[in-house]
Amino acid sequence: MAHSQSLVGRTLADPDAVFAWIDAHCDAPDTESVPVTRSGGRVTAACVLAASPVPGVDVAAVDGFALRASASVGASEYNPLPFRVVGTGVADGATAVAVGAGSPLPPGTDAVLSIDDAEWRDDVLDVSTPVASGEQVIPAGREVAAHGEVVAAGRRLGARDVAFLQLTGERDVVVFRRPRVDIVCARAPAVDVSSSLVATLAATWGCDVGTIVHASDDVIAFSQALRSSTADLVVTIGATGAGEDDFAVHTLSREGEVAHHGIALNPGERTAVGRLGDRAVVQVSGLPLACLVATQLFVRRAAHRLSGLASTSSTDTMSLRLSRKVASRLGRLDFCRVRIEGDMAHPVAVADATTLSTVVRADGYVLVPTRSEGYDAGSVVTVHRFDDHC
Repeated sequence: MAHSQSLVGRTLADPDAVFAWIDAHCDAPDTESVPVTRSGGRVTAACVLAASPVPGVDVAAVDGFALRASASVGASEYNPLPFRVVGTGVADGATAVAVGAGSPLPPGTDAVLSIDDAEWRDDVLDVSTPVASGEQVIPAGREVAAHGEVVAAGRRLGARDVAFLQLTGERDVVVFRRPRVDIVCARAPAVDVSSSLVATLAATWGCDVGTIVHASDDVIAFSQALRSSTADLVVTIGATGAGEDDFAVHTLSREGEVAHHGIALNPGERTAVGRLGDRAVVQVSGLPLACLVATQLFVRRAAHRLSGLASTSSTDTMSLRLSRKVASRLGRLDFCRVRIEGDMAHPVAVADATTLSTVVRADGYVLVPTRSEGYDAGSVVTVHRFDDHC
């Protein structure tokens, strides 16, 4: 383990090794059962299976008249067939039953004539076009078969999932407890602009943000904040460099252990990861841009693992062409900020490791791998949208 806070002369860790360490040391917390109506944003702890088919029987897809399709054979505009309309009951032969959308098909019927296509007077329906069996009918089990999958395990529930769970009759769902994130900043509140950044992103990723402590360059206060945290994940901000006043990583090495300090990432080289007891710790730079990049890549991954998500990969990506060349240095992962216009990605910054406005002006980012020297103009690249984009 690395126990010195100095980066001088050190081989920087491959970002993939840091991702692997996070995957190995961040496990989802306990589970709990919550009402489906309050489950939005939570992550399922187990696959939810339908107890019975939905719908349970064949139902009408539209408002209209249910009838037996075979009884309409031979109908035409020149030879409309009359059907006697009954309010309820069994449709036998040339009879039809008025039905509403979503209502079960009456016995003896297998099709629905839409009310928009129907011509009737009093209790007689004139059918001028043959109706096919199954027309305007939602068959039993169309939504989901008995014992079919309603929602997979490890899925963050959105509005569509909540509606589907309710449709299948689920009242409660087992989810992982929201992971708690504590933030310890080595700076004073007056000069700290990164804590709220980390807190906002953590909340976006489904975490509960616990305490935010400002140690204000006080090593003792910083150490006490680390020891007192009971969160699932601790994020420290600032004092991660190689200067004499950069005490954050050294303090973690004394209180727990440091797995990696110094990562081949630009911006964000001064990031560290480690453990304090059974809790993962991610230590990011106090510089806002470097803090954002390390948080977007490493804290996000830890948060997703702790939330129980089946995948930590970004889902909001698109393939676009670069409007101009992007140059990168071999041996580091470059966080290239881009602006999106149509099917083009316009680089905003690559080498700039300090200017926060480069991400404000950007819509997303391209990750240039450590083994790449960049991309030529016109290259098709994967653009990741920022998780908090509107």
